[in-house]
Amino acid sequence: MARVYKTTYKDNDGTKRQSQNWSIDFVDHLEVRRRWPLGIPGKRSAEAMGRNIETLVSSKLARQSLSRELSAWLEGIPEKLKARLTDIGLVDAYRAAGSKPLCEHLDDFKKALMAQGITAKQSQQQFNRVNRVFVGCKFTYWTDISASRVMEYINDLRSGPDGISSRTAGFYVAVCKQFAGWMVRDRRSIGNPLAHLTKPIIDKSETLKRRSLEIAEVGELLATTAGQPERYGMTGPERSLLYRLAIETGLRAKELGSLTVLSFDFKELIVEVADYKTKNRKGATLPIRPGTAELLKEYLTGKMPHVLAFNCPAVYRMSKMIKRDYLAAGIDPTDNGSGVLVFHSLRHTFGTLLAAAGVHPKTAQDLMRHSTIDLTMSRYTHTLRGQGANAVNTLPDFDKSEQSQRATGTDNQPVGDAPEKTLAKTLAKECAGERYSAMQGGPKEQERQTENKNDKHKKTAFSGKHDDFDPETRLKRRGGDSNPRYSLSPYDGLANRCLKPLGHLSRYSVFLNDKFSTTCPLAICIAFYVNAVNS
Repeated sequence: MARVYKTTYKDNDGTKRQSQNWSIDFVDHLEVRRRWPLGIPGKRSAEAMGRNIETLVSSKLARQSLSRELSAWLEGIPEKLKARLTDIGLVDAYRAAGSKPLCEHLDDFKKALMAQGITAKQSQQQFNRVNRVFVGCKFTYWTDISASRVMEYINDLRSGPDGISSRTAGFYVAVCKQFAGWMVRDRRSIGNPLAHLTKPIIDKSETLKRRSLEIAEVGELLATTAGQPERYGMTGPERSLLYRLAIETGLRAKELGSLTVLSFDFKELIVEVADYKTKNRKGATLPIRPGTAELLKEYLTGKMPHVLAFNCPAVYRMSKMIKRDYLAAGIDPTDNGSGVLVFHSLRHTFGTLLAAAGVHPKTAQDLMRHSTIDLTMSRYTHTLRGQGANAVNTLPDFDKSEQSQRATGTDNQPVGDAPEKTLAKTLAKECAGERYSAMQGGPKEQERQTENKNDKHKKTAFSGKHDDFDPETRLKRRGGDSNPRYSLSPYDGLANRCLKPLGHLSRYSVFLNDKFSTTCPLAICIAFYVNAVNS
C-alpha cells in the first residue's frame, strides 16, 4: 500500500520541522521500495496521486493497458516524477514522450528537418502548417490528436472565398502525416493516429494551367521587349536577353536571378547553377547556343566576376514584369483555353520546342531536370499550333491507293522481284511435279493405290511388313516414308540446304526421287545465284 507522509528535518538551531510538500512511500513492480517527494502541498492531492501510482503498479504487474483516465493523469504530472517512473520502467518511453506537449515535439521536428538538409525556409513552412492545424484543432498533447478533427479543420480552411485550394489542402495533410510518421520513427509513439488520412481530390478548375509560347510569339516577344523602356530596374535589351536565355535553357526565375558572371563558360558554351539555388539542390550544367553566348559575352563585358549577371527583381515582380512585356508584344497572357502566360511559361516553351524539334524524350528530361519522364511529357510539353494538322496530312492518300500499290504477277509475286528467283521456283516445281502430285493425292497416286490393292504379301527388308519395297510406291502413305533419307540422292541434301531460302520448296525437297536429281544441279546453281543476289 502506498503511504504519503511529510519528511522532517532540523534547521540551523536544531529544531525539528516538517516539509511543506508531501512524499510517497510505495513498492514498485520490481518489489523495490521507493520513497519519492511528490512536490504537492495538499494531502488529498498527494493521496490521489498515491492511489494512481498503485493503479499504475497493478496494471504493470497484470500487463494491462492503461485506462483513458490514467493516461490523462500521466500527461499532467510533474516532469521529474514522470522521469522517475520512466527510469524504473513503470511508464514506457513511448507514453512518456506522448505526454510531452506537442509544441516541444514540433520544435524537435523542425530541427530534424533541418538536419536532413532541408532549408530553413522550407522547414519553417512545414512547422507553420502543422502548428496551424494543431492549434486550430486545440491539440495540446499527442494523445489529443484525432484524424477526423484534422480533416474537419482542413476542410474548413478550404471553405470561403479566401479559402485554400485543394492542392494546398493536400500539402497540409501530407505534412501532418509526415510529423506523425516522424513521431513513430523517433520512438516517441507506438501508433500513428494519422496513418489512414488521404489527400483530398484535386479540383482541376483550381489548378493554374500554363501554356507555352508559339514560335511566332517568341520572336515577337524578344524583338518587342528589346525596344521597351526600363521596368523593375531592368532595361529592355536586358530583359530580352533574359527571356531568350530562359527559353533556350529552361532555367527558373529564381535560378536566373542567382547567375553571376562566373556562371558562364563561353569556351565550353555552358551555364552552371549552384546546387543551393536549384529546386532539387543538385546543381545544373546546361548548354547554351553559340549565338546566345555571343550576346551574353558582349553584355557581361566589364562586369566583375562575382557580380550578378542580371539585375532581376523579386520572383513575384518578374511575373508582373513579363506580363507587361506580353501585352506590349500584342500577346494576350490570359487564359484563352490552353492556359495562362506567366514567367514560368518560358520553361514550358523550352520543353515544347525540344519536343517539336524531335529531341529524344530522355534527353529532354535531362535538360529539364525532371525526376520522371511523365512530368516532362505531360505537363511541360504542349502541342504547337499547326502540329495536329501536319500530323494528319502525313497519312496516305486513300483516293490514289490503287495507283500507289505495285502490280502483282499471276503467282501473287511482285513484278519487281528478281527473275532468277521466280525461275528457280518454277523450275523446281516442274522437276518435282510427279512427287508433288503424289503427296497431294493426284490421279497418279490413285492409280498406284488401285494396282497395289491385291499385292499385300510382299515384305520389306527393313520392317518385315507386307508392303511394296519399290521406292516409287512408298510415297503413297499420307505422311510419307518413315525413313525418307533412303531414296535421296547425294544431291538432295545439298539441294535442300541451297533451296531453303526459296520458301515452300524446301519442305518438299526431301521427298524428291532420283528422277529429280538429274535436274537438281541446275536448280542448285540457280539457288546459289539467288542467294548471292539477296545477300
